[in-house]
Amino acid sequence: MSLSVNEFWNRLTESGLADADRCRQMAVAYAKEHDGRLPADVPSLSAHLIEQGSLTEYQLQCVLDDRAETLRIGPYMVLQPAAAPWRQWYWAAGETHPAPALVRTLDADLSDFHRRTLAAQLTVDAPTLQPLQLQSDGGQQCVVSDLPAGQSLSDRLQRGACDSEQTLRIGVAVANALSALHAASLPHGCIHPDRIWMGEDDSTWLLRDAVSGPEHPLSHHTRWFEPPEMPTLYAAPEFTIPGQASDALTDQYALGCLLLHARTGKPPFEAAVADDLLMAHAQSVPRALQRALGGDGPGHPLLRVVAHAMAKNADARFADIRKLLDALRAVQQHAAQASGSRRRAAASSSAKSAAPAKSAAPATTAKSTAPAKAAATGESSAPSESAPAATPSPAAAALSTSPVPTPRPEPAATARSAAPSDQGNTTRQPASEIASAAAVAPAAPPRREPAPPEPASAAPEPPTPEPASPQPAPAASSPAQAPLAPPLVDSQPAQEAAAAKTAAAGKTAAAKSKSGPAGGKRRPPGGRRKKKKNMRGPLVIGGLGFAAMMLMVLVLGQMGKKKRDPVDREPLVQRPYEPVERPAPSPPPDQPAAEPSGYDVVDNARALWVPPSSADPPPLEMIPAGPQMVVVVRPAKLQQSPAGQQMLSAFDQELGEAWRQLQPRLGVPPEAIERLTIAFDSRGAGIPRLALGVHLVDPLPLATLQERWDVEQMRTPEGATVLAGDGDGDDAFYVRDTSKDAMVDRFAVGSVEQIKLVAELEGTAIPLPRQLENLWKAADGDAELNVLLLPNYLFADGRTMLQKFAPEYIDPLRTFLQPDAAGVLISSTLEPQWYLEARMMPGAGTSDAELAKKMEDAVQGLPGWAENFLLQSSPDPSWRALALRYPQMMHALRKYTRYGVSDDMATANVYLPSQAGPNIALATLLAANTPAGNLVAATGMDPEPAAQPLTLEQMLELPLSVSFDQESLEFAGQAVMDELNANIPPGSATPKYVLLGTDLEKAGITQNQQIRDFKASDQPLRSILTQLVMKANIDKSVTKASQPEQLLVWVLGPDPANANQQAFLITTRAGADGKYELPKEFVE
Repeated sequence: MSLSVNEFWNRLTESGLADADRCRQMAVAYAKEHDGRLPADVPSLSAHLIEQGSLTEYQLQCVLDDRAETLRIGPYMVLQPAAAPWRQWYWAAGETHPAPALVRTLDADLSDFHRRTLAAQLTVDAPTLQPLQLQSDGGQQCVVSDLPAGQSLSDRLQRGACDSEQTLRIGVAVANALSALHAASLPHGCIHPDRIWMGEDDSTWLLRDAVSGPEHPLSHHTRWFEPPEMPTLYAAPEFTIPGQASDALTDQYALGCLLLHARTGKPPFEAAVADDLLMAHAQSVPRALQRALGGDGPGHPLLRVVAHAMAKNADARFADIRKLLDALRAVQQHAAQASGSRRRAAASSSAKSAAPAKSAAPATTAKSTAPAKAAATGESSAPSESAPAATPSPAAAALSTSPVPTPRPEPAATARSAAPSDQGNTTRQPASEIASAAAVAPAAPPRREPAPPEPASAAPEPPTPEPASPQPAPAASSPAQAPLAPPLVDSQPAQEAAAAKTAAAGKTAAAKSKSGPAGGKRRPPGGRRKKKKNMRGPLVIGGLGFAAMMLMVLVLGQMGKKKRDPVDREPLVQRPYEPVERPAPSPPPDQPAAEPSGYDVVDNARALWVPPSSADPPPLEMIPAGPQMVVVVRPAKLQQSPAGQQMLSAFDQELGEAWRQLQPRLGVPPEAIERLTIAFDSRGAGIPRLALGVHLVDPLPLATLQERWDVEQMRTPEGATVLAGDGDGDDAFYVRDTSKDAMVDRFAVGSVEQIKLVAELEGTAIPLPRQLENLWKAADGDAELNVLLLPNYLFADGRTMLQKFAPEYIDPLRTFLQPDAAGVLISSTLEPQWYLEARMMPGAGTSDAELAKKMEDAVQGLPGWAENFLLQSSPDPSWRALALRYPQMMHALRKYTRYGVSDDMATANVYLPSQAGPNIALATLLAANTPAGNLVAATGMDPEPAAQPLTLEQMLELPLSVSFDQESLEFAGQAVMDELNANIPPGSATPKYVLLGTDLEKAGITQNQQIRDFKASDQPLRSILTQLVMKANIDKSVTKASQPEQLLVWVLGPDPANANQQAFLITTRAGADGKYELPKEFVE
């Protein structure tokens, strides 16, 4: 049915685009142009309104589609969507702001981290930094950016290179904006042509994603902009080091690349694969700079500044962005003086000539803000242009005459965080030299003495460490003495592991299609872990996974001693150079003597390292007594530290969903949790059960938490007060003070049975078995992670976890731990260096010294095992770059690990760079899930044809096996998705499981609805999903999914977070009515 004119006018007034008087004026204007006839049909009226500019095409389409509610954002009326690179931004105008501005709705799902980042960004302002203003209207918050109409620099470069004057204007504008951000300790992290806005009024602006924070070149976490097509286009050489974060010097390097790109019309390097582009930045000098600076002349001043900003060694760049800005302004001043001199010379020559010639027109726009314009004839497209000097200032003269050394491709080791032996020789160029623009040439890196014939794969020697802080440490009764301090190992234990970060980021599908790799938090399904069988719950993986992983590192070393099967081909890799152990460096003479503490501190390369902290062990409060494994993690610290974020990113596939679900389950986000204690016990049949103890950073009112948990107070038969919901199997909570105005700083979460046990002890610290109690005394309260376990638990009550995590290593783990180890403690601190400590309590018939020797023998065999792994297996291409560096990592681990006996416990500890933690842990996990002997070249067999990717509809027929003892509706569905991800072929659509909470609430169903004793073996996914919703249904009398009493249903529909993708949606019959097609299972 077509839309009538009257209905069109009604929609127009309802939308707020026009009132009744305005509509009458539009009708009269239409009649004047159509011989007095009033509009009789909507198409002709629409064409008239568009022609007159009364409506934009977008506004008209919204009115015709009856989507007028989408035209208002806060107090602004939308004109039209902003084109890329803007994401969900609109050009809009308001009564108080009639000129068009960019407006965006503030996302409602922003975490506290994102909101703090936005708050910090809103305090930073600069004339060339994207302006931001937060406004509210009727409870809706929006972000307003008052920018002029224009285009991105990417669009501008489609027409060719910029001239020197325009390039300098861009550089000065961006450097000025960066200076304001850096002054607030806010790196930008994504200097790219897409983030430079060129206004129609010749203004230049640096755009910023003010909620996502500094971006990594391989990150796709941007919210406000579309991700760049090639994220490593301007990546600094430092990013070849795993874990390198964006900072002021990487911003400076990227700005140098941007200026070179703008001036020449081509990026510094071009490659189809992001990894290749990243390595080019680390190892090569752009040809444009080689041509411009490689001759005998001084080269163009702008390119000399660019070369200095793009120095491979970060310490050879400008001291800060202000120095770069000063240099650019000096070049700008020099160009203005040279241009004025040329004009005066041309005018004088014209006056003396009998036939005066007309000067060429300036090759700049009319609204240029540059101090002076260059003549069109004075510009050359060649990057080696040189402006003739005409009475320049001293600074300008220096710019045009200073000798410039030819930049040479530097090895990756010259990047920031180079080998420790060279670190002390690297100095930054004095600021005074740069500020005066007297020497803008790239500072030549200090000459290095010829290194011994040790390849880059060998781990660097640590420099002289700083003395350990004289804090009281736990008493050490062992004769083993601790060294003075840990080695300050440089941030790259193996420089050749440059590409490990990108490989570990899960770029399988993208790499095969020659596109950019996926970011650290986004991994396509079926990628690097397609062989891994996922575990029942993500928290289980986080707890047991890390413990088992570190134990596997020890076990793998013993496996490396086994005789290798012969292979009829050349080795894939040569045995790495065996680094020579050097004596530990002596402390400087003026070093103060350490105060007496619980450690005997000596300078002994064989003694155990002094731990980074002597803090007391974290109290085991708010958990039920009798756990067989305890994991204590510090979410807030992990969330805030760069190394912690890298660890979370590396294991996002295992921990990501659980991490994101902490807030829905606990009522507080991870960054608000100071300490999370996870206690594992068992319900039998090898199925673990866990309870949580939560310690908050800041106390919260009990009333607020109780509302979030949706629970009520109730009394147990023993008289204790607990908080629980009405649903069978819902989470129960315990707090010590249940008064009306109570403030809660810690609470317990678990089943009703578990919370009763917590209440019996009033949430106080639980008693431990003797062997575990002694171990726990050595735990570090400042560490990000502490894992305490009874080895028998891994092979008895917790065996199902290990079977799904690393089934091939169950027997080696059992051989290593039983019967020699009676208890295990693993502590990990990520910053400022990665410190890992493993302690084992000897079992019956074994001494602590024998167990320590067993640990040492295992670690000594790690490099050999890693080499055998590469020879006898074929790592997936998605992590092959990381796998090739795995032996180097094991060499570094072996080199810096020390062993001994402390407090009657066998102990091994190690210091490595903070980035080593995620890389070693991730590589070990992937190696544990890579089948051996999968070499096509060795067997001569053709590989099996790759399975075709599946759509979500096809996945419904895929047979799966899923079982668990008890899970909430939310986590049960995620467990099914984990199993599905492990069984779908690469390239398949990403399956997502979404609960439509609003629909469920209307039916009285909570997301924590518990599902018990679920078991499905070799059944289609659609059958498993059906059983899932039937078990979670309120009415337990339902026997068929088609019965009307079966309120809970699953459907296929658009993902609420991304309408362009399909997802498995959990809703109700009423919620699906008229919106989704019910599957056949729910139709009679």
